[in-house]
This record gives sequence, structure tokens and C-alpha cells, in this order.
Amino acid sequence: MIRTIAYGFALSTLFCSPVFAEQFRLNSKIDHVTVYPQGADVQRTGTTAIVAGDHELIFEGLPATLDPQSIRIDGLSGDDIQISSVDYVVKPIEDAARETLRLDLERQSEKLGQERQRLTQQVEDTNQQRQLLLQLVQRPNVKATEPLDVIAHDTKSLTDILSLVELQLKETSDTLHLAHLRIATIDKQLSALSIKMQGQGPEAFDTATVTVHVSVAEPSRADIKLQYRIQEASWSPQYDAKLNIPKSGVAAQVQLVRRAEVIQNSTETWDNVALTLSTSRPNGFTAAPDLSEELLAIQDDVSVDKLRRKQMLEQAAPAATQVQNDAALDEPKKVMQERAAVLTEVGFQTVYDVQSRVSVSNDGKSKKVKISSEQINAELSVLTTPRLDSAAYLNADFKLSENSALLPGPVSLYRDGVYVGQNNLPLRVAGEEISLGFGVDDLVRVTRKEIKRTGAEKGIISTSRTEDRAWKIDIANLHDREMKITVLDRMPVSTRDDVVVAPLFEQTPPTDLKYKDRRGVLAWRFALESNAQNSITTGYRVTWPEAVKVSVVD
Repeated sequence: MIRTIAYGFALSTLFCSPVFAEQFRLNSKIDHVTVYPQGADVQRTGTTAIVAGDHELIFEGLPATLDPQSIRIDGLSGDDIQISSVDYVVKPIEDAARETLRLDLERQSEKLGQERQRLTQQVEDTNQQRQLLLQLVQRPNVKATEPLDVIAHDTKSLTDILSLVELQLKETSDTLHLAHLRIATIDKQLSALSIKMQGQGPEAFDTATVTVHVSVAEPSRADIKLQYRIQEASWSPQYDAKLNIPKSGVAAQVQLVRRAEVIQNSTETWDNVALTLSTSRPNGFTAAPDLSEELLAIQDDVSVDKLRRKQMLEQAAPAATQVQNDAALDEPKKVMQERAAVLTEVGFQTVYDVQSRVSVSNDGKSKKVKISSEQINAELSVLTTPRLDSAAYLNADFKLSENSALLPGPVSLYRDGVYVGQNNLPLRVAGEEISLGFGVDDLVRVTRKEIKRTGAEKGIISTSRTEDRAWKIDIANLHDREMKITVLDRMPVSTRDDVVVAPLFEQTPPTDLKYKDRRGVLAWRFALESNAQNSITTGYRVTWPEAVKVSVVD
């Protein structure tokens, strides 16, 4: 008959036990690990045959930094096995072994440093190559008398050059993307190694032993599970957002790929383990902080007189003052509260079970695992701020599915298979909308030019001055689909009543007079059909007294 054995460990169980008949050193292995954003629960399994009597089941070589309060014992056996107590002890490592570990850490750190230096040089070289390619495309027209002019204006040659440059730019983008990801990983590994090497106490390299005292009525075979928590592990989310823009009439889609980067630098190696990723934070707050009452501090003239009389009495009769001080101690006092950041305390918990077993070394090298991938319909739009940048930037807006949630993390952005850069995803829960920028949209052309600039005295006798400014913004949509366009501009904001800023009557009425609650920032939103154009006029008049100096800038 199979029976379940279980035992919860607490510090109160650390007591002296009598000498037992026999010791069984379990050859255990790590079978399952649950990793949190900070920390991990490690589960070891071991099997042994036990004869009748009182015995010790010993787990050796455990991390010295494990949390003793987190130790749990359970398992299955063929007959009754009673657990009487559990002991936990740290075993110091020999000095020679400590020095060997230190040298090994230094070698790992040096090797990673050399790799990072090589990757940094690769990034610099690739950026230079990318600049040369862009200059090749954007080089000015040569004189007609030069032989290159014939090549530059030859349609076939120009097409071949552009195709070659496009291919090379894609290769350089991929190279930069991989190099930046590897550099970020190396930095995390170097940080973990640095923490290890700076450890001054024996806990940096020592090991722990857990001894389970059991009583067995009949010879039996037991499968024992030991679980404990460590802090030297973490996982962080990483995302790929791949925007695919099909032909007109088909909705654009974003393929959102979720990955996790798992790092652990304990004294153990996780070999071929079942891995679970949890968004829970077992080290965080478990309840909202208590809020005490707050008394309003009020002081009037009478209170001031009382305070002065009290100070005079204190100087004249310190003994009598002590009585007054004792009475003051009985008055209500506010309890000092620590203000907690609540952004990292998510209102949900998600568990990801990695489908295949993985191995995670303890040298600081990260293990990247794929969590999921989903296709989401996206709505395209373009945002442009021609006053600062003549380029138009492509945005994709989409909503998370109902069973989906995102922790904050970096996202690598791709458009039609080409890497365009990296951004950061904020915390988002199921059903919330996400907006991501996918770089410059070359199929939306934007130009802005000044069409009016006047400055003169207003009237013959008036002492006020005026200045008018106006611009025209042209937008052309070269896409084969309708695009939603948002154009931003601004007008100055006056902080004085005698300096007045007013829009010109010829200004195109903006959709939003206070974009994102920013004074003077205007927004025009409209849909622009394929191969269509639209123009916006924006301008303002500033009026001020002659005695006041006003600087009006673009």
C-alpha cells in the first residue's frame, strides 16, 4: 500500500535528537524549479530503501543561503513512515576549495569581458558600415558630364543598387540586434559574478545539509521530496513584436512572442529540470499598509501665548515641567508609515509551465525559453511632429487577449521581417490596449513651411505690438490603404495677462487643443485615403505692450 508522507519545517523543530540507528545519504537530484521575478523554489527528489527502525535521511550539498523557513518534506512510501524532526546545518568549505572557486569565477569574468569587448567593436564596425550604405543611397546627383551620371539615372542599375543596399541593411540590422541582446546578457552575467566574488562571508561558497529524522515500522522504499527557497535566481520577460502589413483590404497583424530570460547563480546547477515561471512575488508585501488617523496641526495666537508661558516655566522650574511632559505623552501620536511602491505589485498571478525540460547553469549565463506566441489584429496609424522632425512614425495599436497579461520588459520590434529597434512594454493586463512604434514610415510624406511672418506696431497711437506666424503642413499617404494620421504642433503659452496669444483665423481647427493635457500643444486627427493628400494651416498672433520685451521663436 502506497502512503503519503509529509512534513512542514519551521525553526521550532531545530532541537537535539537522540542517536539513530542508521544514516541514509540520499543521492538526490533537482527535479522541478519554480522561478519568481526574484527567487526560486527548488524541489529535489531522492529514493531509498529503509529498514525498520529510527533513521536519518540526509540531503547534502545544498545551498548555504537557502531559507530554512521554506524547507518542506513530502513523498510516497510503501508503508508507514513517520517524520519526527528536520535539522538544518551549514557546513563551511575548505580554504583550498574556496580559493579554487574564486579563481574559477575570475576566469569566467575575464572570458565574458573579452567577449563583450569583441561585441562592442562589432557594433561600432556595423554602425559604420550602415552609415556608408545609407550614404550610398542618399548621395547627391553627380554632374551630367561625369560617367557616373549615366549609371545613377539608369533605372535598372538604380534598382539593383537599392535591392543590394536593402539586403545589406537587413543583415546589419540583424547583426546589431543580436549583438545588443548578447551584450545585455553578458552585463547581467558579469553583475552576478561580481556579486559572487564580492561575498566576504562563508555563505558565498558554503553548503548546507538537511537531515530528516524518520521512524519506519516495516522495511519500505520511500520517494522523498525536499523543497526549499533560494534568492539567487530570477526571471525577466522579453518580447518580440513582429508587425506584418499585408495588401490593402487585409488587417495588419502583430505577432507577439513572449520569452523569459532565466538566471541563477546559486551553488547548484539545474540539469534537465521541469521549469515553471510565476509572476508571483513571495518576497513582496502581502497586504496593503495600514493607514492611521492624521491630526491637523492648528496653532492660533492663544496657543502661541501658552507655548511662550510653558517655555518660561521650563526655564524656571524644570521639575514642574516634567509633569506637563508626562501629560503630553498621553496625546494621540501618528504612527510612522513607510510608503510602498505599488507599481510592481501586480493584481494577478500567472504561472507558465515550460513544456520541455531545460538546464540552467549557475555561472550567470542566462537561459532563454519561449513562453507563447499569438497573432493579434492591429490598427495602424501615423504620428508626426513636423516642427521637430519631418518624418512620420508608424504605430500599431492592439489589445491583449482575455487570458493574457504582460509584465514590464524590453520588446524587440520587427516590421515586415526587418528589425527596426527596441522599446519597453509597460505593465498590461488582459483586455488593455498596447501602442507600439515601428519606426519611420517612408510611405507617408510630411512637409512644413512658413507662409506668414509679420511684426509691426498695432495702430498709430497704440503702444502694443503684434507678431503673426503661420505655417502650412502637407501630408501625403502613399500606402495602398487608408491611414489614420495624427499631426502635432504647438503655439506659445503666455504667463501674463497683458501678453496675449491667439490662433489666426485661417488656422485649420485642431481636433485637440490640449494634447495629453499639455498647454499649447495642438493635434489634428484625420483619415487619409490611399494616394491622397491633406494640408493643415497653423498659426498664431502674439500681442504685447511696447514696454514689454517678448521673444517669439519657432
